[in-house]
Amino acid sequence: MNLELVEQRCLKYLEQTASPLAPLRTLLAHLWKDEQLADVSEQDLLSFLRKHEQVHVIEADESTDPEQAEAMAEAGFSQGPYIILRTRVPTKSEMASLIQDQLEKMTATLEGALNEAINSGDAENQRRVQELLEKSQEFREKLGKAFE
Repeated sequence: MNLELVEQRCLKYLEQTASPLAPLRTLLAHLWKDEQLADVSEQDLLSFLRKHEQVHVIEADESTDPEQAEAMAEAGFSQGPYIILRTRVPTKSEMASLIQDQLEKMTATLEGALNEAINSGDAENQRRVQELLEKSQEFREKLGKAFE
C-alpha cells in the first residue's frame, strides 16, 4: 500500500467533497478507482486514518458508541466510520444547521410520500409515514434543546 498516494487522494477528496463527513466506504471506493490503490483494504485505510493528524474518524457504530450511532442514524447517516478533515469540523451552530437542513429535506420527502399515500387511499402507508413525521418532529425538538 502506497501510503503517500493514499494520503494525497484522501486529503484531496475530503477537501473537495460537498459534505464535510465522508463515509469510510465512500472514501475507499474513491481510492479503488485508481489501479495503484486497488489493494487497499478497509481495515488498512481505517488504521491509517485513525493515526493521521489531519483527519478525525467518527465511529458511528452501535458496538463502539451506541448513543452516537443513534444520533447519527436519526440525522439520516448510516452506520460505519465517517472521516472528516479536522479543518472542516463544524462549529456547534454549523452542525445544528447541517442537521436542520437534513431534517428539512427528509420532512419534505416524507410529506410527499404522505400525499401519495392519501391520494392512493393507502391507509397503512399513510399511518407509517405519519409516524415517521412525528418522530422527525420529536427529533427536531430534541435537536433544538441540544443546541440551545
